[in-house]
Amino acid sequence: MAYEPKQDQLVLDKEEAAMRQTHLAILAHESGDLDAAVTLAGAADGMLPENPTQNIFGRLRDDPAMAQLDRKDWIQVINWERDWLKHPTPQLPPTVTITALDAGFMIIRAMTKLPKWSDKMFAFKDWYMIAMTQPDTPEQKEP
Repeated sequence: MAYEPKQDQLVLDKEEAAMRQTHLAILAHESGDLDAAVTLAGAADGMLPENPTQNIFGRLRDDPAMAQLDRKDWIQVINWERDWLKHPTPQLPPTVTITALDAGFMIIRAMTKLPKWSDKMFAFKDWYMIAMTQPDTPEQKEP
């Protein structure tokens, strides 16, 4: 079978690249490729500056309720799936279970940095808000 890319190059600015990666993360999430969703959304999240009025990561990171935790440890908790997929992590278990909500959180994180959302992003946010409130959904059950 022959391989041929659809295009030879792609010119993007950071916002366009983050938007595309977030869209691809949603498509990966939808198809069950949760590891790819986390990786793509994590990349998109890291590309753009924080939006002080919407950035969910910044709010969690700086939450006064978490003041008793070491800041570095708290950030590791927030980023653990992304970091497990992206870096050597001998301090973490050799296998990981990524739930739809875990991957969804990373996608929402990326979306909060984008200045505008597509219809697909609004639909994803609607799914995520409902999924978060249903504790008996399969992706939240312990194995």
